Amino acid sequence: MKKPLAAIVMLVVLCLCAPMSHAQKLLATNLPGEPALAVSMTDLNQTYSTWSQTSTYAAIKNLMDMPFVKDSEELQEVLLRQEEVRVELGFPVTAESITQIVGGVTLGVYAPPSQNAPTDTLLPAEPEIVVVLEIKDAAKFASILKYVEGKLAEQAENSGGQLKKEAVGGREITMAADPGMMEPKFAFGMVADTTFAVGTVNKVKEMVAFLKNGGEGLAQSKDFKASAGPLASQAVDAILYLDQQKFNAMNPAFGGGNPFAGVPLIEESQKIKIAMAMRVMKDRIEVDMNQPFHNIQGTPLLSMIRKYPPSQITASKYVPQGTMLAGWGNSFDGELTYEVMDGVYKSLAPMMGGGQGTASLGDLLAPYEMQIGFTVKDDLCGGHGPELFFNWANLEGTVADVIIGLQVNDATKAEKVVNGLTKWINDFGKMMAGAQMGGQAPADVPDIVAASEYKGVKIHQLSHPMLLMQGYQPSICTNGEFLIISSTVGSLKAALDCAKEGGQTALQDPAFAKASAYLPATTNQIMVGNAGKIVDVIHNLIKQQMSGPENADELAELDAVMNVFKTLDIMAANTTSGEDGSRSKMALFLK
Repeated sequence: MKKPLAAIVMLVVLCLCAPMSHAQKLLATNLPGEPALAVSMTDLNQTYSTWSQTSTYAAIKNLMDMPFVKDSEELQEVLLRQEEVRVELGFPVTAESITQIVGGVTLGVYAPPSQNAPTDTLLPAEPEIVVVLEIKDAAKFASILKYVEGKLAEQAENSGGQLKKEAVGGREITMAADPGMMEPKFAFGMVADTTFAVGTVNKVKEMVAFLKNGGEGLAQSKDFKASAGPLASQAVDAILYLDQQKFNAMNPAFGGGNPFAGVPLIEESQKIKIAMAMRVMKDRIEVDMNQPFHNIQGTPLLSMIRKYPPSQITASKYVPQGTMLAGWGNSFDGELTYEVMDGVYKSLAPMMGGGQGTASLGDLLAPYEMQIGFTVKDDLCGGHGPELFFNWANLEGTVADVIIGLQVNDATKAEKVVNGLTKWINDFGKMMAGAQMGGQAPADVPDIVAASEYKGVKIHQLSHPMLLMQGYQPSICTNGEFLIISSTVGSLKAALDCAKEGGQTALQDPAFAKASAYLPATTNQIMVGNAGKIVDVIHNLIKQQMSGPENADELAELDAVMNVFKTLDIMAANTTSGEDGSRSKMALFLK
């Protein structure tokens, strides 16, 4: 039998197709209890109007009018079904019309009641889910519901299932049971005068009682107020609330347990309740995330966060203009990073069938550290931080030219890392050369890694032509301020020049003018991206692979699809941590 709620799910999907509009409240409908995940979108109609004025919407409309989309069997089937529904109901049911009928949508995902109970199954019990719709046009929605219920009854009759009706708190709830099931699994119905709910039976019934009798729900909880409350200072299109501990425990991949038990920093971080707001505008989409610290007071995690206050991050001077994606921050704690890696290794190694007889990450790394001549814990992690940066630039004919850098806090350790890596690679190259010659390599075999000096900085670059991919030449150096690793010598030199000679940085690039105005002067992490440029690079690479007259039709279809993504412009994001919490903001600008 087909899923009994397929038609209702399609109705909900139509609601979710349009981004949500500005509203003064965070939840379209309050939910009972405290779910592991809640998503609420308060007003469909206003945002659909705003969204329809964006360049991205126009590009999607143009794509839908292309013959290869418009004439496809799949779309024709959808249009045929829509026409059948229009004839049956007397009005169209489309994404646009739904925004006139449904006001807001709220989703709640709850841990199952038996989450912590013993079980004979290998996987945890399924979560309980409820989707709640606030209805604006009761008459039209009643017609839609009657139509959907009739289709479900036909499906049930044809496959041996059944629909059951039950009076709950003065409301009639319809329940759908698959063949052979003792109890219905899903239910739907009007749970209040203007409120419709669909989901697992228990949660739909609970919604009836909650809306009838009142009481405290998610909106009144301390955690929701602390995380979502600060986001309400501006109008919100959509809100997401996440209880990480509950949500991770429901993940079947983890068997209903926490895979990071015994890793204090990760366990502490999961106590932070996350709230995320989305705002849709004609020229951009903004995401605002808040993570309050009230549940981690007195923990080592909070001590680490507060160790690195917002600042002007000097690492940005190593990112020259012309980047596709770049970021820099001031919160890399080498000692605690190693501690987390060690804890994660201890937790995951047994799950992956490894780690037998290995007490720690240090034991695993020890044989390799003997070969490379430095330790990951003391020299690499302990000798660097707290600032870092990365830069993804375009290299002609390739997807990416990547460079990363870690601030040096111990110059001796940084040199030890660079010299150890280069010696190990050279020794490995000679060993391979000897194997090819049937014995020990001659003493005059050249090093794989060559050294050169550039404006007073010693650069080590991979020079063996057989080991190089076209256009790439991995390089490493330390200038006493940063340890820098790059996929090409050119990008490494460009980073050094930008930092030393005061060159134009990414944020001074005219292409990032919007991003510069959006970012604060002092923060903890910044990321900027040129989405339009990334799309162009990927588009051109695909076209190179598909070149030829035999692919003319496919190339035309590719161009049409990529035109949607080419409406994306600049992305800017930052995270700033304060005494009470961490706030992350991101804006994706549209052309």
